[in-house]
Amino acid sequence: MTEPHIASGPEAPVQDPTLWHGEELAAQGGWDHHLSDENVRELEKAIDAIQSRQLAIPDITRDDFPLAGLGQLLERIRADVVDACGVAMLRGLPVERWSLEQAAIAYWVSTLISVKQFRKIHKATC
Repeated sequence: MTEPHIASGPEAPVQDPTLWHGEELAAQGGWDHHLSDENVRELEKAIDAIQSRQLAIPDITRDDFPLAGLGQLLERIRADVVDACGVAMLRGLPVERWSLEQAAIAYWVSTLISVKQFRKIHKATC
């Protein structure tokens, strides 16, 4: 693991393995993830279960929706964000057919699965 170079003054450049520019990130790849049809079905099943229980979004916990396959994907994405370049894009959510509530639940579910407390950020590349 490379330790970041902290700038010695306000004008000094910062050098760090996680410092990137948009063009470099686009060329590098690995941060753009697309949900499969199976992932979407799994998420929609969880959304339906939450809605049928009439849970308020802030009351939803990780225990309210078991996501076997999608949970593993979100965990890999979380690891990429924490341990690599610090950014990820998730594509394939069919928000055009969801209500605002369903989209909000999907967002909440994905953050509960993918975000964990961590003690140390490891510097790497995507």
